[in-house]
Amino acid sequence: MMGRLHYFDFVTSDTHFNHPVMIEKEQARSHFETVHEMNEAMIEQWNKHVKKKDVVLHLGDLGFINHYRSPNELRAILKRLKGYKYLIPGNHDTREVLQVAREAGFTILSPLEIVKLQRKELHFCHYPIEVGRSPKRFSIHGHIHSSTSTHWNQINVGVESPDSKEFGKPFSREDILELMYERMHPVS
Repeated sequence: MMGRLHYFDFVTSDTHFNHPVMIEKEQARSHFETVHEMNEAMIEQWNKHVKKKDVVLHLGDLGFINHYRSPNELRAILKRLKGYKYLIPGNHDTREVLQVAREAGFTILSPLEIVKLQRKELHFCHYPIEVGRSPKRFSIHGHIHSSTSTHWNQINVGVESPDSKEFGKPFSREDILELMYERMHPVS
């Protein structure tokens, strides 16, 4: 069953828990010696900022399962994360990952959710999408890791986003509002 999102306190994307290739592939993760160390850093950031009753939206590429990384291992990680957790699946979120996420307390959402915030439409999706040139619509996304979004009204909320103040820190609703304001009122 799919959930429906109307509100959020935090949003993040592309944690890729348990995925060893991310340490080799992403500069922001290259200082980690092990997958366990990378996982622990992201769990620590999440739980440092998110309170028990906060609503957290994850925009996909949650974690990794294969013959070396078991579903139980991922489930144990996800159960440690605070908050009411929602997931918009990403391109690496297999059926097995989605099942583990459900078992760990995530509500699975549709690939696109729209939430209104201060008379703006926030289009939440794993991928950056074009939402027109209106200052009333923003694409909040992941997928592109440490790359910058193409359009001014796209905000990358991945754990390695160039807009992030700290690796792994989820973006708060206030962070999103601040980034939207900066994009609508660029300093010359």
